[in-house]
Amino acid sequence: MSEAPNDHPSGTPQATERTPAAVLPEESTSSIREDAAEAADVAERAASLESVVDDLLPEREPAVEWAAEELLRERPFDEVIADLTNRGWPPEQADAIVEEAREATRRERGVRTREDVLRSAEQRYQRSLRFIRLMIIVAIAVVFIILVRFFG
Repeated sequence: MSEAPNDHPSGTPQATERTPAAVLPEESTSSIREDAAEAADVAERAASLESVVDDLLPEREPAVEWAAEELLRERPFDEVIADLTNRGWPPEQADAIVEEAREATRRERGVRTREDVLRSAEQRYQRSLRFIRLMIIVAIAVVFIILVRFFG
């Protein structure tokens, strides 16, 4: 008498162990692994965001907006810093607020920065390079036409 693979010698059928790979096709197990890895990545990112400290005070934004408005009214930087200090801001934070407002209002105040100068110089340079390339192409075409007429 031959025994079936899942029959025990005592004659009672035994349950075979089924692994997930035996139950699901290989594509399903790989997608499950990918989903698990993705879930682990999301959990890791969420945990890393819990350690982020917001170092900007919520009342700082209105102070920066106020300082920007004052700078646009052409008030001197020192006066704006003094007003912020008188309103209770520490001197170093008042300086930082005015600096942030100064940078934000450069264009409105008509200030030309290095970046502006470099950007316009780069544009002129690129334009001149395009012109030179065009002139070279035209010169090659003219030389070709002259050679064809001379030897043709």
